[in-house]
Amino acid sequence: ELDATICPVAIRYKKRLMDPYWNRRDSCFTMHLLYLMTRWRIDADVYWLEPARRAHDETAVEFSHRVKNTIAKKIGLKNTLWNGYFKSAPVLKDRMLFKMAYSNIYRKQQRRLLSEGRASDAEKGYFYLLDESLDYRS
Repeated sequence: ELDATICPVAIRYKKRLMDPYWNRRDSCFTMHLLYLMTRWRIDADVYWLEPARRAHDETAVEFSHRVKNTIAKKIGLKNTLWNGYFKSAPVLKDRMLFKMAYSNIYRKQQRRLLSEGRASDAEKGYFYLLDESLDYRS
């Protein structure tokens, strides 16, 4: 929305010596930071990607998904819909609820049962759940 150029950075950690992943349920950020600072080294591949700007007809959400897809492709990760909070040991029923919600909306869209406004958004590509670059299999 600010129409600023961003420089995406893709970081892929090598987990040979240690795992830098922070599970906020196991330790607070300060303890995790102390843990990282006391490691011998942290191996990582860092890729500075081409600067990206939002296209004229692109929404902020579409732009963020496009950049996220670029980062995922560069380091060989699955491009998923959820963010970092979803991966920190969510309750299984929450994942199932998310999958059911997606399936329900997709089914309604296919059967043309969405409200006029939602259907219009989906046809224009504003409905981010219909992003073809996302991997929904997990």
